[in-house]
Amino acid sequence: MPSAPKPSEHPVHSSLASFLASHRPFLVILAGPARTLEIELDQARFRIGRGPGVDLSLDDPELGRAHAELRFAGAGFELVDLGSDGGTRINGALTTQDTLKDGDRLQMGRQLLEFVIEAREQLSGIAADDDGAGLERDLAALAR
Repeated sequence: MPSAPKPSEHPVHSSLASFLASHRPFLVILAGPARTLEIELDQARFRIGRGPGVDLSLDDPELGRAHAELRFAGAGFELVDLGSDGGTRINGALTTQDTLKDGDRLQMGRQLLEFVIEAREQLSGIAADDDGAGLERDLAALAR
């Protein structure tokens, strides 16, 4: 009987790692007690609420204990409302589940968050020789 893949070999984890190598997804809290806080999304599931056991716990009585979850879905993230009483909105529209795009505004309780995806800048044009001397020359040239 085949064994289950190790967490690091799981398809979601490997595609998430690949996604994170070229993208930086994060949330910015725009309104609420934690205003201006920036939270990097670096896991396949990220729960938001006011109770214990969530990844982002906010002091807001209008939030459910586990209000919503951001899930990595192959090429990006989706937002899933976890059956909250107050609901979850994306750009003002009530939703139970939807794919997130850069700049989407999420509202849950008194919290307003922005979902952001930035491209990670790649060092280009720098190639190392087998001994690494080429990389050292390129880095020295960049420093001038």
